Amino acid sequence: IHADKGQGSFLLTNAEGRFRFAGIAPGQYRVDVERNGYASDWAAKLDGRAAGKLVVLERDQTRDLTIHLVPHAVLGGRVIDEYGEPLANATVIAFRLRRSYGRVKHEPTIFAITNDLGEYRLAGLLPGKYLVMAARKFLFQDDSRAEAADPEERKFAYVETYYPNAVQPAMATPVDVRAAAQLGGVNIAIQRVRRLGVSGVLRAPGGMPFQVSLVPRYRLALDMSSSLRSKPDSEGRFSFEGIVPGTYTLRAVEEGERPQLMGELPLTLT
Repeated sequence: IHADKGQGSFLLTNAEGRFRFAGIAPGQYRVDVERNGYASDWAAKLDGRAAGKLVVLERDQTRDLTIHLVPHAVLGGRVIDEYGEPLANATVIAFRLRRSYGRVKHEPTIFAITNDLGEYRLAGLLPGKYLVMAARKFLFQDDSRAEAADPEERKFAYVETYYPNAVQPAMATPVDVRAAAQLGGVNIAIQRVRRLGVSGVLRAPGGMPFQVSLVPRYRLALDMSSSLRSKPDSEGRFSFEGIVPGTYTLRAVEEGERPQLMGELPLTLT
């Protein structure tokens, strides 16, 4: 594929795995290979860059390339509730851990829905370390505003849970996946937690209208709900209710035609 124009061509390898593109104009191209059950060592999932190796062709130049294929791996297990019962129709996502500029990033790679036995199977994984997360809902379903019929049940919530039973990525146990591995028994117990409240007082210059928001700091995949907002009263008091445990940022924003961030505070709710 031409790196700038996006135009390209493809062909099939012969029985020996050989291929040849002829009549290629000078320029920059990305070369990659696909085969069921495998990925090339230049695939985007391995290094986070654009798919394929960048190859520069000069006029009348011939390049001899060798592309190695990496067998996919499979990872599976069960999702259960607090009573040990299987959870059907839960969503499970594998996040590949990748280091970029000295920081570890979590890249979603593949997801699956559990069957009636609470079982899931994640196929097509490349070698690496993964965080495996489960949520008691369909993918991208926003149930943040849904309320249980029983008032007592409204005090609790089922939260996204990382293998084996962590409610935050930093406390999860990474799963080491090797090429062609068939890993089972990666079972996740969905956590049921009590909802919390947050309240405080905003100290700000008099006469300036402000709004306070509570923004999740880690939202890897499923929770599509927006950040919560509160309007401080005349004495600067604000409050939030029904918050699930997690890591948040509390922000104060000056209202107006051009809202400005005036201050923020990290919060960890346990």
